[in-house]
Amino acid sequence: MKRKISIVGASLYGCLLAYYMSKKKYNVTIYEKKNEILSGFNHISIKNHKLNNGFHGFEYPRTKELIFFLKKQVGLNFKKILNVRKLLINQEIIDYTSKLVEMPKNIQKLYVKKNLKFYKNQNLDFFFKKKFVNKIIKNSKRYSDNFINCKHFFLPWFLPADIKHTTKDEGDKFRYLVRNKKLKPYYYYPKTGLFESIKKNFLKKLKNQNVKIRFNSKIGFYKNQIYFTDKNDKQFYKESNDRIIFCGSPIILLGHAKPKMLADLNKFSRNFYNVLIRISKKNKIPYFSEMLCLNDNIFFVNRISRVFYLENNKYYYIQVELMIKNIESMNILLNNIKKELLKVFKIKNLKIIGIKHSRVTYTPTKSWYSKASKICKDFVKKKNIEVDNYVFDPLNTAKVWDLFERKKKLEKFKTNNP
Repeated sequence: MKRKISIVGASLYGCLLAYYMSKKKYNVTIYEKKNEILSGFNHISIKNHKLNNGFHGFEYPRTKELIFFLKKQVGLNFKKILNVRKLLINQEIIDYTSKLVEMPKNIQKLYVKKNLKFYKNQNLDFFFKKKFVNKIIKNSKRYSDNFINCKHFFLPWFLPADIKHTTKDEGDKFRYLVRNKKLKPYYYYPKTGLFESIKKNFLKKLKNQNVKIRFNSKIGFYKNQIYFTDKNDKQFYKESNDRIIFCGSPIILLGHAKPKMLADLNKFSRNFYNVLIRISKKNKIPYFSEMLCLNDNIFFVNRISRVFYLENNKYYYIQVELMIKNIESMNILLNNIKKELLKVFKIKNLKIIGIKHSRVTYTPTKSWYSKASKICKDFVKKKNIEVDNYVFDPLNTAKVWDLFERKKKLEKFKTNNP
């Protein structure tokens, strides 16, 4: 008789794991609270234009195994573009691969040159002069009221390329190779441009593998018993001795383990907006895939990216990501963006198509993270649930694949050593 495995959450990780487990002849059921898989890839609409919810892209060769899997196993077709990342500092557009001596003179003056060798989690004033430190602090308000909570969004990102980041993180290592031109980076995205197009093929593949998917289901706990209910809270399945792998956000577990602490998370919230902008191709703008921003006049702008899949012979399209606590006047905000980007791109005109509030993000303190993780770990240990990820932030696709690869190795070990 096949061993039954319940996977909670039809995220990318959950779907990858379900596919793999079904290949190993397990009887797999996915429980998903929404009515579709991979809902994190859903598009947003701005004035009849469909867009990804923020910048999306599979980095290559960083995620080449994931790309290969989606091509060969799921049957997806991709477009490939050169990944040219830029930094926007003040109104200067700088190549992400620039060493200090290659940066504009006025930007070079912002760095403390004698300390530019290695990044080992130093403070801002170790690398930057006071004027630049103040700029970073102001820009950090888009993430949090306390800079310590969001330091990692600025360091080492805005350091010159010749500063080595001493880290074991695979993403940091990949970026260091890119910045020092030891490999050529690309982005892959579905032919439609929209990542939600992955859902249809993946769902078909899971069904072909006889994976059962129960949509609109919620996980519940009573003492040490685990059960699932549908959206009307009608119980349809009880879990007792079966293996359960939780692939959702740890926030869900925290809501069951300590609801009051989950409510405290709202203190660290920011609203995420997407702005779509059109620029006539009579103007010339530099080639870039994404641009990380550090500009006092629009400190709430996190990133600017090119929307290649909307472009035509007449227009460029760019997508601007905003993170902001509260908006007092939408018109003033959009006018400030337009005014500043005209200067940044050195063009005479652009058209703001529209703006869309698409989600809420959180940047809690390290102590909150530490406490929340411990609570969740203690909770699932009592419930006998497997949880592979205690990171409360959404994982990028490279991190998801890395987590999946580690899980596969562990499963092989378990199989060989019952």
